[in-house]
Amino acid sequence: MLMLINIPVLWQYLALLALVLLALLLDMFRCALAHRSLRSFWTDEHPLLFFKDSERHRKIGLFFLYSAVIFYIIKTMMRACTLRYADWTGTPEQLDTFVESFYDVALILTLIRFFLFTRFSWKQLFGASLFLMPFFLSHIITQNPSYFLEFLLILSVKGEDLRRMLKIFLPTLLAGTLCIFALYFSGLLPVDSTAGALVAESRHRFALGFIHPNILSLYIAALNWGWLLLRWHKIRWWDWAAIAALNYGVYLLTDSRSMFLCVAASELAALVLHLAPRFFRFSFWAWLAALVPPVLAALSLLPCFFYDPNSPVWVKINSLFSTRPFIFFRVWQQSGWSLFGMDSDSGDSLFNFMQIERGVLCWVLFTLMFSALLFMLCRHHCWAEFTVTLGLLGICITEKTPSALTVNFAFWMLSNLLTLSSWPSWNRFSIARDKD
Repeated sequence: MLMLINIPVLWQYLALLALVLLALLLDMFRCALAHRSLRSFWTDEHPLLFFKDSERHRKIGLFFLYSAVIFYIIKTMMRACTLRYADWTGTPEQLDTFVESFYDVALILTLIRFFLFTRFSWKQLFGASLFLMPFFLSHIITQNPSYFLEFLLILSVKGEDLRRMLKIFLPTLLAGTLCIFALYFSGLLPVDSTAGALVAESRHRFALGFIHPNILSLYIAALNWGWLLLRWHKIRWWDWAAIAALNYGVYLLTDSRSMFLCVAASELAALVLHLAPRFFRFSFWAWLAALVPPVLAALSLLPCFFYDPNSPVWVKINSLFSTRPFIFFRVWQQSGWSLFGMDSDSGDSLFNFMQIERGVLCWVLFTLMFSALLFMLCRHHCWAEFTVTLGLLGICITEKTPSALTVNFAFWMLSNLLTLSSWPSWNRFSIARDKD
């Protein structure tokens, strides 16, 4: 294998930049030969390095996209299970080499998809690059290559039918989860990362082959949300009952309260939107929805500044949220502010992760990005995507694992925002084109 994971992140970004500049140079020669105007050169969408667009070309591009996503899922799920603690896996270095080989394959497939089969205008590519630049700098500083692949996947899904992709994504996710369960019950995987029979706190919690009960519940939550997205237009009473029963069953197993509450809130919001959709068609709701991410970001900051271990109120809040306020306060005292992030522990919160490990600029952009996404989804009545995004944002307060594309479906829609695509060209999970 090429082991691209061992190549410094800076060189991966520089290689990508070199390929983009090469594509730009070739496109300039192509436009000069075709006598195209500067305006059309800047605004016309086309594949970056392949100029013959056809149905066969599109299908080949989908093959590379779906293959890259499948390899990405396998890689992230092997990281999410207790494989590294099993006796039969060899040395940790051998396991890391094996797992990260899936990163190599996924990255190569994604690069092929991005350059040969994704339609971009140079205007869109410039806008996306400008927005992502702080994140790129942060990744170079912290030397984490996984996000390099995830950003390319987000951009490579531009213009595709997300519903079709979800039909490939969810069965792969389900098959991976069942495979981890099978390995766990056959005794080939340890029960959890602490090597104990149970995750013993003040209660029994089961992880069933995943590294932590919260990780297991997050993967099941992703399956629940995928179910909601696919069945939105044909949802029946048994869908509501099955999602609720599955969520409650996983809660009894894992005792992951935040995941249970966020999935339950999503299902309740979806039920209300199904019963009274006309009530939420006013533009007021879109502006209100845009305030949700800043409010959640502010709430995640409150313990960092105001936590008091001697206050009865904070003691109660700390107990309700499984000591996370104390964790937020502790990691904040150890790290503090930085512009482009640092290699530090940020605790269990995606908002705090963005603020500490990615930097203040990325934290602000992340919050604004989700504000814009919620605004657009609410304004155009994409209620399935809206409810799922709300639930995922709720989890972002107490967990940082939703940073992975494997469980955060909202990330797949961000190429529309990053490239400033017009609304008719947005790709969505639940709304067919003929229903727009």
